[in-house]
Amino acid sequence: MSIPNHILDQLNSQADLISIIGRHTTLKRAGSEFKGCCPFHGEKSPSFYVNPQKNIYHCFGCSVGGNAISFLRDYET
Repeated sequence: MSIPNHILDQLNSQADLISIIGRHTTLKRAGSEFKGCCPFHGEKSPSFYVNPQKNIYHCFGCSVGGNAISFLRDYET
């Protein structure tokens, strides 16, 4: 059974992405965004950015990106 899209959209809009991702990697403020080392691949310099206004994340090193639900889904698998 799949979860309806409107429920997923509501969950994403209410999720605290900084808090969720902050449990898995250290994030530091960088202007209006946050940056840190990507939790999906090993790296020494931060290329992982989180935009709390848009509630999305993106890694410029491995090209992974998405929202709170996709982060949890991808991180847990």
